[in-house]
Amino acid sequence: MASVIHALWERNDGGLLILPASIPIDHSAVQAELVRYLDPGWSAVIAKDVDGITSVPLSIDQDVPTLGRYSATRRVARTVYMGSAPTLQTKNPGIDDRRIRLGCAQPGEAEATVGDALRRFADRATYLYQDGSRYWFSTQPSVARIADDRAAQYDPHDVDAKLVEWLRKDRARGDFPSVHIVPDGSGEVSDEMEARLVILGPEYPYARNDGVRAVEAAESILNTRGSAQRIYRNALAFLAPDQQRLPELRQAVRFWMAWSSIADEHEQLNPDAFQRKQAESKRGEFEKTVAARILET
Repeated sequence: MASVIHALWERNDGGLLILPASIPIDHSAVQAELVRYLDPGWSAVIAKDVDGITSVPLSIDQDVPTLGRYSATRRVARTVYMGSAPTLQTKNPGIDDRRIRLGCAQPGEAEATVGDALRRFADRATYLYQDGSRYWFSTQPSVARIADDRAAQYDPHDVDAKLVEWLRKDRARGDFPSVHIVPDGSGEVSDEMEARLVILGPEYPYARNDGVRAVEAAESILNTRGSAQRIYRNALAFLAPDQQRLPELRQAVRFWMAWSSIADEHEQLNPDAFQRKQAESKRGEFEKTVAARILET
């Protein structure tokens, strides 16, 4: 505590109380005291996710002025570290979001700022774990970070292929005698009197001011069936993805693919029980998200 007080005095800290959020973990003497009795590896966690010059919290504060004004994300990270590092090996590790807010609270500041900082930090941190409203750091990268990295690395063509595969699983026809889901060409769409719905693929999005590709794809199927002229043109209806909603859908598919791969590769990744449970839960969560966004798109 003497090191903390001395560091804050040197920095002319004007805080009314010494809160977990105000502990200057980036100060070498303070950091040395904080990791002395912990397992090896915590220095790397601090540098990456808590209080380093290239840390995630500092980067978020620099990118978001409303958070940077209060160093809100750094204060959240410090609070989580102070509240969770000693509890890592316990049955119930971590600190809940109410205590995080309490550890960051300063007179005159909006509580919503802390909540926004915590949400953004949880999305980008490498060593941060979350279970409901509880957060904690570990010396092992979280499966959430692995999922983020995998989601970002998938080839766009593979994402669209998985989306088409998902669409084709739906056998519902509604009031249509037949539904053609992402046909590979006009020859796959029958030329008969009964009304048919043709669902165009993600490569043919439509927008009010930019629907050229969708219109051209629809006209090609509408005018011909393979090499022959189509007779029952007025029996076809077309459905194209909304260009504005399509990026959200693709992003959901990316994360569903990532969490599915993590859940399936438990032997290679060797996750603990919590991580396995999290992977299965997230896979189910993004299955629902993809299903909902397909309808919206």
